[in-house]
Amino acid sequence: MSAAHKVPFTSLLKSVPQAICLVDGDSVVRFANSQGAAALGFGDPGEVIGQVLSPETRSAHTWLVAHAAVGPDWAFLAASDRGALHAAQRRVIEAGDEARRQVSHDLHDGAQQDLVTVVINLQLALQKWEAAPEEARALVSSAMDHAKLSVQGLRQLVDGIHPPILTARGLGAAVEAFAGRLPLPVRLRELPSGRFDSGLEVALYFLVAEALTNSVKHASASLATVRFEQTPEQLVVEVGDDGVGGAELSGEAHGLTGLADRIGALDGKFTVTSEVGTGTLVRASVPLPKQDQPTLM
Repeated sequence: MSAAHKVPFTSLLKSVPQAICLVDGDSVVRFANSQGAAALGFGDPGEVIGQVLSPETRSAHTWLVAHAAVGPDWAFLAASDRGALHAAQRRVIEAGDEARRQVSHDLHDGAQQDLVTVVINLQLALQKWEAAPEEARALVSSAMDHAKLSVQGLRQLVDGIHPPILTARGLGAAVEAFAGRLPLPVRLRELPSGRFDSGLEVALYFLVAEALTNSVKHASASLATVRFEQTPEQLVVEVGDDGVGGAELSGEAHGLTGLADRIGALDGKFTVTSEVGTGTLVRASVPLPKQDQPTLM
């Protein structure tokens, strides 16, 4: 595999929660994620690199085998994880399809309708400009109002896809801004003030956003809480409310199950505690690279 392909490919495989090992045509291990190293009896992926994966070692596990797109490398994926992997892949595809449908729907029913009204009002204003100037000015004023609504709708749509504040100012600022827009009081504790890996920031931001949105829509809660906790090894976030409880993982491609897939892709842990009548607590912990050492507010 060429260097141009290997770097992004192996970087992606590091975040996959299943056991993966890449070997060359001589059965020499060129890459293994932490789960793959553990499956082969090694404590650290670095200990596996350069080892020869013997036929006896291969036969000790049941592997799902697939050729890489280029070069002589092979990918070995533990077959015991095959069902979970396929289910997660299906949910990712379904979630992407649903997100695209939702964006199309929001554009059609929101910004597009406002922009159509802007065009119609401006056309009518041009027709009346000389004969009925007061009516023309009123039409221009209406067009301006609808243009502002269209801009507002587009901003909200962009925030739902990837809020600019997350890119510009980081996880803590984005969570604070999102919580401030909700009709539910949210108590924020120890928000991170520094920056993390972009994939981690996106995953945890949407975890908080989804959990708080569920508190507003489904929990009948009077108060929600968001708390971060950082150690040198991991970043933990908890989102809780005092609502009706009873939330559960559905196995579908959205909601809490989608959040679990996001956190799993970062080699993290995800739990939901939600007994009926006692509120809901969503908790995620994600391992941190050594360079991700920001402070907390």
